[in-house]
Amino acid sequence: MQLKKRIMMTEEPPYGTIAWYFFEIEEKQRQLTFLLSEIEERLGKIKELLNEIDNLKAQMEIAINVGKI
Repeated sequence: MQLKKRIMMTEEPPYGTIAWYFFEIEEKQRQLTFLLSEIEERLGKIKELLNEIDNLKAQMEIAINVGKI
């Protein structure tokens, strides 16, 4: 754990060392976390749009049934 804390506070360690592998793994994990948060945000927007479409379809169906359209 001490090595992990030290790595997070320094620049990229020398290539091929154990510290470098930890550094690279943590960097990839940070990138994945960022991408996943972007995906979650976009999925939320997609769900909102799908709900809006469903609401509009329901409103249109009601309007057709009562003879407004």
